[in-house]
Amino acid sequence: MSQGSPAIMSEDQKQEIGGRYFLPRNLEEAARMKNQHEWLKGGAGGLVLAPIDLGRQGMRVLDSATADGYWIQDVKSIFPESTEFRFVIPLFAESEVQPVLRKLIKCMKPGAWIQLVEMDFKTPVSEPLESCQAAQKFHKLTSSVVSDPLASTKLAARLNEEGLTNVTYQTVDMIAGSSHPDAALGERGRRNMSSVMAYFQSVSSAEKMGMTAQEWASLPNEFEDEMSKYKIAVRVYFVWGQKPVA
Repeated sequence: MSQGSPAIMSEDQKQEIGGRYFLPRNLEEAARMKNQHEWLKGGAGGLVLAPIDLGRQGMRVLDSATADGYWIQDVKSIFPESTEFRFVIPLFAESEVQPVLRKLIKCMKPGAWIQLVEMDFKTPVSEPLESCQAAQKFHKLTSSVVSDPLASTKLAARLNEEGLTNVTYQTVDMIAGSSHPDAALGERGRRNMSSVMAYFQSVSSAEKMGMTAQEWASLPNEFEDEMSKYKIAVRVYFVWGQKPVA
């Protein structure tokens, strides 16, 4: 396991990092996150993918960076002795991720599990890809805003680096729109992706993306149209590992 004292951030550094989370902090965003939660849960087939004995009594959970605590409310009947961390690692610079994970792992008891859930912002998985031009622009847009659009693909290696055992990952291609076999989940995905597109557009511009003003303005409608015609999806990584007992 990696050693060394964790760096202490200054107040300016804390504010700078906190400012990277550009999504709103209001009731509308809380509602979007709840909708996203249900979409992810349905697509992944559950909340806890790590191989934990969910029948064990007296277990505890640390819920980190999962918005208003909706995840912990949903999973409170299970209470695994694990750590859940979701959708914020891509906002950290490469050099910042390992110290963050190290601190989370330090909170874990020997034998406990950590589960990380992060989106791959870089890799297009929509089909047929050549027809999904707006979806490709969505990936280009999100990749240009987050610090590391491929952070999710590196998480298993990072957990191994910290000495965790039984490190495993599973990818789930979350479908948004009419192509989802479950119409209700597809609609949840459509609403979520439309909102995410709007939020990312609010912190970027046509000029930054090399698009005309008309192309930029029409992008949300084109994305909506593709979600009604094609298999629009984003890849989510569920990564877990166990802290050694000794």
